[in-house]
Amino acid sequence: MAVGEPSRAQQAAETFQPPGTSYPDATVQSLETYDCSDGSASGQQLTCGTAVVEVTDGDGEGDFVSVDLPPEVVGTGVQAGDGLVLTRAVDGGSGDPSYSFSDFQRTTPIVVLALVFVVVVGLVARLRGWPRWSGWGSPSSCCCSSSCRASSARGPRRW
Repeated sequence: MAVGEPSRAQQAAETFQPPGTSYPDATVQSLETYDCSDGSASGQQLTCGTAVVEVTDGDGEGDFVSVDLPPEVVGTGVQAGDGLVLTRAVDGGSGDPSYSFSDFQRTTPIVVLALVFVVVVGLVARLRGWPRWSGWGSPSSCCCSSSCRASSARGPRRW
């Protein structure tokens, strides 16, 4: 692949996404919720929402647009000030953009959570796992399985 050519993933995305599709960030300014239960026999109460968001980057930056939010998104507790990633598609005929919810903005806390997880795993393992996790441990230093203990009791192997 030559420099500047789109990757296979980019080529596939262009095949399935209309030209001009982008994913701008936005901030929720207000949220109006409403009952969107389907009246099925399950009787589950569903709450959908319509959010007014400000597009904060990309094409349409500074625009205020209305975005419908499904019950799964409203159920997470989305509120004013939350960051969203939108899908912006341009209508081929009129050239007007339309926006829809794509994802929540992922920020530093998810990285911090991952680092905390690694530290906790290391502490729970009483620091035995760190040498092996980093590649410093040797197979002869295993002490956890019965086969390792049995082979080390017999001494080194002679071929």
